[in-house]
Amino acid sequence: MGKDDEELQLANITPLLNGKTPAQITSIPAVDTPSKVEQQAGKTRWGQFTAEMAKPAPYDSKYKNELVKLDGMGAINLEKLLRVQIPPNIQIDNCAALFFNPYEGLTHTLNDGIVNDGILMAQLFISKRYNVVYLCDATHHEYYTPTD
Repeated sequence: MGKDDEELQLANITPLLNGKTPAQITSIPAVDTPSKVEQQAGKTRWGQFTAEMAKPAPYDSKYKNELVKLDGMGAINLEKLLRVQIPPNIQIDNCAALFFNPYEGLTHTLNDGIVNDGILMAQLFISKRYNVVYLCDATHHEYYTPTD
């Protein structure tokens, strides 16, 4: 094995660190820390966005009442928004994503029990000051849409 192919060892790199310890060169400072004005503007945009998302949507589902309840408590249905609608330059510290499938319209359905579980979980996370996003009865392709 040639010198270029050797595994790098901590003892071998010490002379290359110019007197610094490995800990001193591995900590990377924050590059772009938003100012207090930017943080406040982001919170304002997020508040406006969540207020808009809390408005009842015209759901075509037998669980319409439950989904409207979720929206009303501040949970955000990922099915009714596009990624470009999410406000820019926001900081979300705590976020919980809920995925529940009552399998509406199928022969083996879980009925509204699973939707009620989703409501209870949303209430729990919202009481702990989490931002909650959810998908109800999503296909396996729809699970990946918000991450695109």
